[in-house]
Amino acid sequence: MHDPIRVTHLIVGLDTGGAERSLLRLVRHTQGEIEHRVICFGRQTAIGKDITALGVDVCYVDKHGYGLPGMWQAWRAIKADPPQVLQGWMYYGNLLVSLLALGLPDHISLAWNIRQSPSDFSHEKWSIRWAIKASRPRFMAPDLIVYNSYAGQHAHSRLGYHRHHNMVIRNGIDLDEFQPSLDARARVRQEHSIGDTAWVGMICRYHPLKGMAAYMAAVRRLLDTGVNARFFLAGRGMDAENSELAALLDASGLHPGDVDLLGEIPEPAAFLPALDLLVLASEREGTPNILLEAMACGVNTVATDVGDAARIVRDDARVVAPGDVAGLVETVSYALNQTDEADQRLADDRAFLAAHYQTDQCMAGYIEQYRYLVGAI
Repeated sequence: MHDPIRVTHLIVGLDTGGAERSLLRLVRHTQGEIEHRVICFGRQTAIGKDITALGVDVCYVDKHGYGLPGMWQAWRAIKADPPQVLQGWMYYGNLLVSLLALGLPDHISLAWNIRQSPSDFSHEKWSIRWAIKASRPRFMAPDLIVYNSYAGQHAHSRLGYHRHHNMVIRNGIDLDEFQPSLDARARVRQEHSIGDTAWVGMICRYHPLKGMAAYMAAVRRLLDTGVNARFFLAGRGMDAENSELAALLDASGLHPGDVDLLGEIPEPAAFLPALDLLVLASEREGTPNILLEAMACGVNTVATDVGDAARIVRDDARVVAPGDVAGLVETVSYALNQTDEADQRLADDRAFLAAHYQTDQCMAGYIEQYRYLVGAI
């Protein structure tokens, strides 16, 4: 019987997103095996409260940036209760843990978590490129890099990251939580007055790299063809109060009512069964949680060829190049006409997820790697 491994996670912000939800899932499903602590450079959020409710300490520092006061607070918090593993999340979090580790005891193992898979790093914003460059010196190197996609592992190997111990731990989802539900489908569709029309949309936070412009342009073309479908955008920032989103809709030739703006979805597992088609139009992803969750709920999917999306969708006819509006129109039209294959697709998708993307598999991967770092295996 192993003692729990003490792991401190450092993350820049706990707003709703794939990485943040993955951290919550890791904390929730590894209690007893791992003694977690979270340091967040940012404000208190719903996910932070959920983590606290699990009995895990969440320390909020430097709510207005990543300056020296926050670094000092974080260093003091780690120094006062040293973990066995210091785990960074995403580029900024990885850089910060490497900097903090310079003033910490050598026996603390350092891990990075990389969840992006850029095909061209020159397209990243300057702050991301700076964080990657600043993390590359040998003295900043971690003891372990965890990727959530094979595409991300391959992309970063070109930067020399393959020289460090690294592995892919694929995202995991709970197939008991995410599953088809006729009751949920009827309830949500009634709430939004959907009727029998196909309901198609994107669920993601508002960000240009999520491919919203291409999606909106595709929606405009699909509506012009008279397609029998209703379209939506959901997620943080996907609401009528977002003036940038409103301007993007207007530039795409879309009018009020052409696309439902639903805002953040608090319980995706209760919402997803209502959909007929989920669109992933991103220009950059690792392993998109929402794609896995939609498939588990019996929802058909189309996706851009980013990260491991094509590996997950497993159907070239439902995969399109990022930014290809005409291709997106074609794949959406194709998917909407797949109704006769729905039952077989659902069975195949859930079998695939059970074999490769279950929560237990993901959690076991983290536990095994943390034990490796502390010499417990």
